Amino acid sequence: MCDFLWEVTNIPSYQSDNAYLTALHVVAESEVPVGAWYLRRALSERGIRVSEATCGRLLRMMEDAGHVEAKSRKGRVLTPRGQRVLQEWQERLKRDRSQTAFVQSLRVHNPEELVDVLIARRALEGEAAALAAENATPEEIGRLRNIIREHEAALSAQQSGAEENTAFHLTLAEASRNKVIVAALDVIYRHPDVMTSLEYIRAHAGSKMAADHNPVLNAVAQRDPDAARAAMIQHINNVIEDVKTYLRTLASEGESEVVSKTENP
Repeated sequence: MCDFLWEVTNIPSYQSDNAYLTALHVVAESEVPVGAWYLRRALSERGIRVSEATCGRLLRMMEDAGHVEAKSRKGRVLTPRGQRVLQEWQERLKRDRSQTAFVQSLRVHNPEELVDVLIARRALEGEAAALAAENATPEEIGRLRNIIREHEAALSAQQSGAEENTAFHLTLAEASRNKVIVAALDVIYRHPDVMTSLEYIRAHAGSKMAADHNPVLNAVAQRDPDAARAAMIQHINNVIEDVKTYLRTLASEGESEVVSKTENP
């Protein structure tokens, strides 16, 4: 991946976008050597409209980069180096699409959708807590303890506490030393729809988020992975129950409103 980033970022800026890599893909797909005229037509079919002269420059740039090579006077063909760059680009596109789909799945349009997010969090964070019990450094445990104090102070002062809540969970994830868990939770906790909705609902339900963190930290400090996992799962279950309580409240208020309107048209 590093080779790919170096090669692409060293292409002149006006060609460092998808046009260059799409042109490289055209060369890779072609059964015959590609010239400027053929490349212009192929790019046009893909929605990229450039002149034949620009296509000639693209081909020369690709040749200078070692991604294609001249095949007599007929045009250029792909090199092994070009094939590698193209493959890495396609893999990056797949990862980008997967991340976009993941972020889209976090769009919260109603409280019911929060439960799906929380179920995913329960699985991820249960393992994060267990791994943190095995891998957290004394400094990280001290940091988690300080975050809980700051969280409790914020709630006592009738302040949000959302920032401290996020800091606790992400610090715990980092202590797990699992990069996949860290990346997934970072996306979830940085998503405004999810955290804003949860903060509102838990405040409405009167829950004490910081209190749930203490058993998790105690288990991590005692180096007990099973207890840490169980404490985190219980914490997320409490959050899920808060969401369900909120939904029941909404339903009850809705029914009361209907009765009121019926009695007082």
